[in-house]
Amino acid sequence: MNVQDGQSPKNRVASRSYTLPDELLCLIFRSIRLVEGTSVDMISISHVCYRWRSVALHCPDLWSHLALEHGGFTPTLIERAKGEPLHLYEPQEYSWNRRSLNTLQWIDSNIINSIDLQLRIDLAEQFCDYLDSHTWDSLELLAISTDYDDSAFTCADFTFGGRIPPKLHHVRLCNIGPGYHARTGTEFGKNLRSLELELDSELLPSLSSFLDMIETNPQLESLSLTVHGRWPFDYEHEDPIPEPSRLVTLNHLRSLTIKENKYIPYILAHLAIPYNPNRGLHCQLHARLEPEELDSAESQEASPLPVPGPLFCIPQIHSNIGVIPAVSAVSFRQNNPLFSDWEFGLFARRLEPANWEDARDGLSIFLAGWGSPDEEEKFDPSIRLNIMRIGHVFQHSPLSHLEFYVPLNFLRGMAIEDWITLFRSLPFLTTFKYEKPIFKSPCDGIPDPPPPLEGSPDCLLPLLQALAESSSSSLVAPAMITVDLKGLSPAVLSGIQDDVRQCVQIRRESGVATFQVVVDDVPYPGSNL
Repeated sequence: MNVQDGQSPKNRVASRSYTLPDELLCLIFRSIRLVEGTSVDMISISHVCYRWRSVALHCPDLWSHLALEHGGFTPTLIERAKGEPLHLYEPQEYSWNRRSLNTLQWIDSNIINSIDLQLRIDLAEQFCDYLDSHTWDSLELLAISTDYDDSAFTCADFTFGGRIPPKLHHVRLCNIGPGYHARTGTEFGKNLRSLELELDSELLPSLSSFLDMIETNPQLESLSLTVHGRWPFDYEHEDPIPEPSRLVTLNHLRSLTIKENKYIPYILAHLAIPYNPNRGLHCQLHARLEPEELDSAESQEASPLPVPGPLFCIPQIHSNIGVIPAVSAVSFRQNNPLFSDWEFGLFARRLEPANWEDARDGLSIFLAGWGSPDEEEKFDPSIRLNIMRIGHVFQHSPLSHLEFYVPLNFLRGMAIEDWITLFRSLPFLTTFKYEKPIFKSPCDGIPDPPPPLEGSPDCLLPLLQALAESSSSSLVAPAMITVDLKGLSPAVLSGIQDDVRQCVQIRRESGVATFQVVVDDVPYPGSNL
């Protein structure tokens, strides 16, 4: 160190930070609050030095996010916010206690902009009583959650002091909600932009009540329903299924999530989502059957609400989903065999092959089910039905890309005639891609699942033979110019080599001069075959 500098490296860093303008320091403090999300950090920052304290105290919005763990110090924090709209949060349920309830008495409810709390189940009802005993002129977001307990259900009547918050736009309830008989459809007003309900089956509204709730909020942009509880659900409520002619239209919906085994086909049948080229729709549909329930599925055939098969199919009732006729790319994959998560991705605009999969403004449907994909000798016919239904659902769409990310043995139930039927339904198809999935554990500490069985060349031969079918008047998939294969074993590649060569030759001789089969990014013929 140069002695003449008179500063150590530590002092020079401190000096540089001290010379930052107040406005920049305030931005830095604000970013810390956004990342960490706690007022504790703001208190610590204000104790670093006199200048930082002065800057922090002159930025009221730094103090507007209040954790309710400060007790008697809360009035001081509110004073520092200087009238800014307040955001109440409690990220950890065990931090919430009865003292926190007393803290609320120091806060004017009419300046609270958002509430996001994780509550102990024994205090949740008390907090809801607090909501019901005050007015909320500025409240825009209400998010309340408790730990799930299938032996105890938390019900509350959301009366908001007899006056629904006029600015309430976002509601998220997790394991807490009004009882069935308290549902009117207007609990949260008529101005919601997002509604997320994660409830036990005992708190599940009837489908009519659920439709009432969303019908009174036509500006909804995000809608989510997730259900926990014992299976199968007990539908003893009155009027669980609305009249067939009832249709609820949501012109502004951008996100739809339904994680409940039996409502999906009915909600799709009664929900109209018009297509708007200026916005996309992200849709997640999850249906799941536990293995032991599959054994009793046959005995439930007479049930008014059908039990889906091991793999939940593409919805047959799709005419109300207006984006489907505009879909140009489809992705079909199994995400993880441990949790049986399936993803069905649809994208409603024409994209370049390199980036269509990353599009954000299309329709994505995630399907979940239970099956035995790793047993090669046990092919599930519902998988074939799903693949064939792609052609039925999208026969009037400009579908140009079709990609499969599934174990190879999933394709073994597809015969040559099946592939021909599928491709003839999709006349605009230019690219077919198959890639062997690589499964990763979704959680740290859990080993990755074993890879699926390799499959055999017989799984792909019908596909190649179908594409080689031609006559003087007809060629299967006349627009297809690329078959992209990735992750196949050497044994499989060796077994399909002759059929690949024949397929390429026939299609090129039939007029598709640019047709190619690509193996691991290397066009055929190449070193890989």
